Amino acid sequence: MITVVVIDDERTNRAVLQAAIGSFGYRVEAFGAAQPAVDALPGLDARLVLLDWRLPGLSGARAVQAVRGVCAAPVVILTAYAAPEHQVEIVTAGADGIMTKPFAFEDLEALVRRHAGPPQ
Repeated sequence: MITVVVIDDERTNRAVLQAAIGSFGYRVEAFGAAQPAVDALPGLDARLVLLDWRLPGLSGARAVQAVRGVCAAPVVILTAYAAPEHQVEIVTAGADGIMTKPFAFEDLEALVRRHAGPPQ
C-alpha cells in the first residue's frame, strides 16, 4: 500500500486528513511536528509528504529542507496563507506544490493521486 505522510500540528487537521486519505486507498502516517516525521521518514517509503507550513519548532523552509534531506518524495505544503508572497516563499523553499486551506476533498484526492500515484 502506498504511504502518504501528513505533518500538521493541529490534531483535528491530522485526523481529517488521515481519514480522508485513508478512504482514498492510501496508508497514512501522521505527525504533529516536523522533527519526529523527519526522524521516521527514512523507514516509511513515503510517496508523498503533506506538510503544514507553520509548525512549532522546525517549520516552513527549514522543514521542507529537512524532509528533502531524508526523503525523495514530493513535498506539498498545506497552508492557510494564500498571499502571493507566501506562495513565492513556499516555492523558493523547494516544495512541489501548495494546497490552500480550506480545500475540497475532491481536490485533496486529485492532489494525492497526482503526486503519489493511484492507490494499490
